[in-house]
Amino acid sequence: MASIEDRPGIKSHRDSSACCMCEAKRGNYIGSNNPMFGRKPWNAGLTKDTSAMLAKIGRKNAIHLAGRQKVTREIRSCECGCGKEFECKANSAQKYLFRHSGRKGLPKKRIKPMPKQSLETCLKKSAAFKKIWRDRSIEEKKELARKIGDANRGKTGWSAGLTKENNVSLEKLSKSIKKYHDSLPTEERDRQLAKRLSAACQRPNKFEFNCMSKLKELYGNNFKYTGDGSMVVNHRSADAYSEGLKTVALFHGIYWHLKKLGLDVTEENKRLVEQADSMAFSSAGYKVIFIWEDNVDNVVEVDKVGD
Repeated sequence: MASIEDRPGIKSHRDSSACCMCEAKRGNYIGSNNPMFGRKPWNAGLTKDTSAMLAKIGRKNAIHLAGRQKVTREIRSCECGCGKEFECKANSAQKYLFRHSGRKGLPKKRIKPMPKQSLETCLKKSAAFKKIWRDRSIEEKKELARKIGDANRGKTGWSAGLTKENNVSLEKLSKSIKKYHDSLPTEERDRQLAKRLSAACQRPNKFEFNCMSKLKELYGNNFKYTGDGSMVVNHRSADAYSEGLKTVALFHGIYWHLKKLGLDVTEENKRLVEQADSMAFSSAGYKVIFIWEDNVDNVVEVDKVGD
């Protein structure tokens, strides 16, 4: 029998300059260069009925499979409210799809409870972070903001597309936040609301701009824009305010003040909403006028409010 060295087109394993592994990585150890080229595997054409060795292997596999306990699986719905289903073991404690538990994208069992810290410790940490940020230059702040933007570009948060109506975690979060705010004094609630509005609503949107233009047409420069949180009464923010007339103006959109509440767009429903929203200001001695999105030109005159 001819050795590997005597076969044409076959590289020797003993030739250190032509190692088979190196040649295979370079893609040259294929076709006629393969030592198994033209040969058949030992079990070609054999079955467990014609081969004693394959029959023995088949019996061992059958015994192994018979000894394994059959696992019952079932289909469950994810409890985060996404509406998706997943398959798991029947006796499993799994309730969510992976990364659907709503806590930093990790299953709840992997998250250790954070140690409770005193209010003094929290205030010290907050002051330290503020000092670090305050000491940064404008260029460093812009560079940090750019890096954060590049890292998060194209990513979606775990709560994307979810609301408190269709998600259990957001519903619990909403209830806890509401409970916290209800426990605060009125002055503190108003201060926090004004702070949030000053950051989110620094200038009027298109609808509010049209409303301010209509007020200027009717009353001159008596009204000023206060939707940025500059005027909060009984935890309600006025969209515009006239100090001389002691009157606040509320700009109501159709979606947020009717459809979001499940109400149809009718004059009767508008009056009910106006009655409820004006209580916070009328109890403090202010007159209230309303401007609705679908009829900006229809503004109730100040001297007719409350008639």
